[in-house]
Amino acid sequence: MYLASFDSRTARSINLYDSSGTVYVAVLANPYETVHKTVNSIMPLFIVFISIAIPLILIKYTLRMIKLFHSFIWMSE
Repeated sequence: MYLASFDSRTARSINLYDSSGTVYVAVLANPYETVHKTVNSIMPLFIVFISIAIPLILIKYTLRMIKLFHSFIWMSE
């Protein structure tokens, strides 16, 4: 014979007891919490990537414009 109990305080686990007194625990996943943790762990990395990538792209194209400007100056002389 089995007896099941549900933890209604946290709504996270189901305990199943058999006749020998063994307890089987099933932990329920919360999809919102899982997604929230994933976003929280990825977001700082994304912000660091963007904060490094944007200045590098700006520097790259600024240097290209300076080179282009200098080549026009040399061609006009």
